[in-house]
Amino acid sequence: MFPFVLPWDDASANAPDVSGWLDRPAGKLGPVVARDGHLFTGTKRLRLVGVNLCFGANFPTHDDAAKVAARLAKFGVNCVGRP
Repeated sequence: MFPFVLPWDDASANAPDVSGWLDRPAGKLGPVVARDGHLFTGTKRLRLVGVNLCFGANFPTHDDAAKVAARLAKFGVNCVGRP
């Protein structure tokens, strides 16, 4: 056994980094529209990968918010909800 730790503020570019799959900046391809039962931005089909934040996670400091956003983008998250 060995410790396996995923730091909360790690946004380094390594093997599991899929942030390149995200279109940046958000909205550059136009608004999200529904067509034939699917979501599209421009002519590109949109796939949402989301998480839910709750309690104190909804109110990070400015510095922590940037770190959390980079970490979520690293794993391809492009949609965040809250209760």
